[in-house]
Amino acid sequence: MAERLGDNHSRAYALAGAIQVSTLAAPKQLDEFETLKRNAIQAAYDSSDPYIQIWIRYVIGWEEIHRGRINNARDAANDLMRVGESLNDPRAIGLGLYLLGWIALIFGLWQSEVEHLTAQDLPAAER
Repeated sequence: MAERLGDNHSRAYALAGAIQVSTLAAPKQLDEFETLKRNAIQAAYDSSDPYIQIWIRYVIGWEEIHRGRINNARDAANDLMRVGESLNDPRAIGLGLYLLGWIALIFGLWQSEVEHLTAQDLPAAER
């Protein structure tokens, strides 16, 4: 339906839902997921909706964790925090830190994640 509407806002939300379904119920092949990920980020960017720009990056990070792709999950968390800082939206910083916490918890990477969370990773308001 979102494709028929031709509206990037609707499309971004639909793609976020598709990523969540992939994570929870019907995993996509890696090449399909990579295409879905690129399309979702572009649709969110084109929508100019700050919330979906944040949410897309969060669900991508969560999917990367479930795929066991630690570096990709960490990259998604960092991207999420960068977007949050550029949008001046603390929700993104919190969700990025949440993803990093799950990476540490699931993969037992306590020391590397603690070292990763330096003052420079926090937004200026939190330093």
